[in-house]
Amino acid sequence: MKKGNPDRLRTFRKLVNNAMDFTTNALNDLPKRPKYSVIHFYAAIELFLKARLLLEHWTLVIDDPGKANLASFQNGDFRSVTLTQSAERLDKILRQPLKDHEKECFKRLGDERNKMVHFIDATKTDQKQMDRVVFTELQAWHYIYRLLTKTWAEDFRRFNRKLTSLNREVKQRLPQFGKAKFEAVSPEIDAEKKKGAKIEKCDVCGFVASKIQVVQKNLHSRSCFVCESVWNCGRYLLIKCACGEDVAYSESGDRCNKCGKVITSEDLVDEYGPSFHPKHNPEPEIAHCSECEEEAVIAWEQDWLCLNCLTMHSEISNCNYCGTRITGSGEDTSLGCFVCPGPSYPD
Repeated sequence: MKKGNPDRLRTFRKLVNNAMDFTTNALNDLPKRPKYSVIHFYAAIELFLKARLLLEHWTLVIDDPGKANLASFQNGDFRSVTLTQSAERLDKILRQPLKDHEKECFKRLGDERNKMVHFIDATKTDQKQMDRVVFTELQAWHYIYRLLTKTWAEDFRRFNRKLTSLNREVKQRLPQFGKAKFEAVSPEIDAEKKKGAKIEKCDVCGFVASKIQVVQKNLHSRSCFVCESVWNCGRYLLIKCACGEDVAYSESGDRCNKCGKVITSEDLVDEYGPSFHPKHNPEPEIAHCSECEEEAVIAWEQDWLCLNCLTMHSEISNCNYCGTRITGSGEDTSLGCFVCPGPSYPD
């Protein structure tokens, strides 16, 4: 966690603790009050994002920082940012943008919340509605937990034990309400198995319902029969650790189960970098990824693969201003790209 004003750190801790309380309330509400479960879960996601903004500066939590008043803020008399505003500030001010699929997931949770607040009878719940609630919350938790324990691990490290315990509770309790969906698609899963498909346990919903398919070479994709309507279980690289163990590397990284080595995108760049495909790529410089902005894109078969977020790209170009290798077209980059700030002009 960053050092800073004691009052700000106390407020930060309150926000995080409140977010965890809302998550627990969401779990408790789900069996009989799914409407309130969604409301509380969405509130938790908003508070986690606001906490990260607050750690940077307290004015970032206010919807209009230009009208920020410290006394009003300390009294709780202010209008806070929306989830959309939080995402924009994480991107433009902190330079820590949410991934597109994370934003889409949180927005979907917000849409579900709005339906529940305005149109759903709190005393009536059908199975389809319950499925939507369960799998949307599972997906949202999967993404926010990854942000808190990986992307922002240093900032939230003092909460690591509580977050780990809360993650265990979410993974144990939410899937109980998705069993009906699993039972409904079980014949389809069995049919795929008979065809020779590989089915594994889904990282998100916990059911053995995730179909594994080869994309290119050792790049695989996972899609879950149970929660695929709200989440595609993503891609992973099946690689060999130095100890000889197979490791499924995903965008969040992974650890070898045999020797404990943490596999990073830097390790993969060293292994699969420019020298990996010298004939395919006449200019084998590693490029920056437009999705995650990391310099980790290499030639991969006839396309380009980011070894950080595992996004496939069809085109590599140079920024017309700074010359940096980037994914996508460089046609409109005379004033800069996502890597460089572009030209500066005198006041």
